[in-house]
Amino acid sequence: MRGSLSLKSPASRKPFMFQSIKKYLWDLPEPLRFLLAGGLNTAVGYLIFATGLFLLTVPMRSLGGWIGDHYYVIIQWLMWVISVPFGAFTFKYYAFQSKGAYLPQALRSYVVYFPAQLLASVLIVAFVRLFSTWLPHLSNTIYPVDMTVLLAQFCTIFFSTIVSYFGHKYFTFRST
Repeated sequence: MRGSLSLKSPASRKPFMFQSIKKYLWDLPEPLRFLLAGGLNTAVGYLIFATGLFLLTVPMRSLGGWIGDHYYVIIQWLMWVISVPFGAFTFKYYAFQSKGAYLPQALRSYVVYFPAQLLASVLIVAFVRLFSTWLPHLSNTIYPVDMTVLLAQFCTIFFSTIVSYFGHKYFTFRST
């Protein structure tokens, strides 16, 4: 008889450390869970924006006119549409641990993010103009991307985070 060996297969046992970390992360206060989920969402959204910028800058600039001059705003909106479902998922299941169907909450996420996205669109234009004047050496440092656009997008994140927290807390994932 082997008293010291477990009869369970190694695949059926979860590592103790993983369970402890998971329990610790899920038991954090809601504002901290929001910050962690928001940090992940921000990183993913920024990565999606940067990828869109690298892929779409040349074709968008070639359109000319207002769109060509403000191509980054169009890219920002396109990438926003792509990244919101990921954010809704992490906020629903982790930050707010919300019950209910995902799809209605994801759609409400768009409603909450919309004012923040409008603000971000205005801010990115302002920051690009500001950084292009103050930091002209950043323009077109990585072909074809204007680095002032990436810096401007980074700066808009702080403003939209505050708007989105309260919108999600009291509208998207509210308890019914």
